Amino acid sequence: MVRRCSDKMAKTLLVVFNALFLVCGIALLIVGVIDFKHAHSVGKIIEELNGVNTVAIIVGATILVISFLGCCGALKENSCMLNAFLGLLLIILIAEISVGYLALNNRNKVEDTLKKTALNTLNQTKSTDSKLLKDAWDDVQLTWHCCGVNNYTDYEKFDLQIPESCCKKVTTPEAVCERGNPNLQKIGCFSEMKNFAERNSLGIGVAAIIIAFIEVAGIIFACCLRSAINERYQTV
Repeated sequence: MVRRCSDKMAKTLLVVFNALFLVCGIALLIVGVIDFKHAHSVGKIIEELNGVNTVAIIVGATILVISFLGCCGALKENSCMLNAFLGLLLIILIAEISVGYLALNNRNKVEDTLKKTALNTLNQTKSTDSKLLKDAWDDVQLTWHCCGVNNYTDYEKFDLQIPESCCKKVTTPEAVCERGNPNLQKIGCFSEMKNFAERNSLGIGVAAIIIAFIEVAGIIFACCLRSAINERYQTV
């Protein structure tokens, strides 16, 4: 009787865990998808910040599959499915700890290092094969209504033409986005990129760490249910 109650309790807890796990996976997936385009653009400009959103999306999608497998294994009391669930859960746990560390570590990057990297990528836009980098800068400048790293003079310093994305609007087809244009954005993009990267990395890092703690509980519940199932069959 005690073992049967224990079976039911472990089964119930594991199903509840997987429901919660599913919600966490969806949350992590949403956090990774939100502003993915801008995160990708910022990652192109500041390479140290690249890849966090992509990993978060992959982990979130994997959690959806694992939670479904764990829920089915618990409801059917299938040891094979529970073993697969436990193995995948351990793998995703390691991955999430890595994501959390990567995201939180990116928050603590030295500001001067990030700014130096951003200036370097801006300088690289003068290359003929740097279309993706130019598009990334255009996306950032149009989104946050800014120009350059510190300001528009960064383009002049690197002997580059100030792009149209640095101007609020073009009054006539012949108008050029340059120093004398009244629509030229005067503020730089670095502060916005840094704030965006910090918010994004903090959200993903905290979410990954919270889910990791939840997964530890799931591993315990799954082990308990698997032991109870194996013990029942041995008794029979």
